[in-house]
Amino acid sequence: MLADNAFIYHSRAMKLACSQLGIEPKFCKAYDPPGKGKVEKSYGTIKAGFYKEAEHAGLRSLDDLNKFWFAWLTREYHHAEHSALGKLTPIQR
Repeated sequence: MLADNAFIYHSRAMKLACSQLGIEPKFCKAYDPPGKGKVEKSYGTIKAGFYKEAEHAGLRSLDDLNKFWFAWLTREYHHAEHSALGKLTPIQR
């Protein structure tokens, strides 16, 4: 997980959640706009695509949300061209 250096990402609860899920948190360098740009771009992509579809999907549980997330990630995000990858998709890369 790549996160900003905001205090909420350094909280005990976040550390515990990451530990339980087997996620290694990584943080952007302080005062490093390019590093934060990657995080902001991914948030923007998720808001523009996933959030809008999830709102209308009739999800009723966290399990439904997780299944929908991985389906969207696989179907949409991993098969879309990324300018940072030289117009390749993550699957092609």
